[in-house]
Amino acid sequence: MQRNWLFWLPRILSIIVFLFIFLTSFDVFEEGKSVSDILIAFLIHNIPAFILLILIILAWKMEIIGAITFFILGILHVLFTIFGVFKSDTVEWYNAIVWLLIVSGPAFLIASLYLKGWKNKHNKG
Repeated sequence: MQRNWLFWLPRILSIIVFLFIFLTSFDVFEEGKSVSDILIAFLIHNIPAFILLILIILAWKMEIIGAITFFILGILHVLFTIFGVFKSDTVEWYNAIVWLLIVSGPAFLIASLYLKGWKNKHNKG
């Protein structure tokens, strides 16, 4: 079976999101910390990334899991950003809109691509 762009694009974008989340956990490496403290902090920081990786692996065959996962990620980011803006005196609303476009936008795009792939697969069957 030939794979088209609708098959590969959400998977590639999902892996890029995973790598981005994984790379942000490297801030735990600081001078003066013990190796065990760094390893524990690194593992704790990567729990969300590893959960996302498991869901991406599941979504590889079941696109609906990818659609639900990235839709929930987008919604959660929107909610956390909105609540963060209301609680903070230093974050302006226009900065929050940029954050939403940068983080939630790709999550919703990936969710829609997975959903489209899932619908296409089930309409053919």
